[in-house]
Amino acid sequence: MAGLNKSEGQAVTMNGAAKQVSSADFGVHGKMAKAAKGSTGGVAKGETSGYFLRGPGL
Repeated sequence: MAGLNKSEGQAVTMNGAAKQVSSADFGVHGKMAKAAKGSTGGVAKGETSGYFLRGPGL
């Protein structure tokens, strides 16, 4: 966790990739939200859910 600023942390994606992210990446127009919205394939039908698990204070 060394070298992180306020509102920064790590996120792991379903393909196993890990990346440094900020709280803004999980907002409506954030990078992670856009990636989830644009995803295709898998076993679920319909649009990807926009709900993310978020910790206290986010």
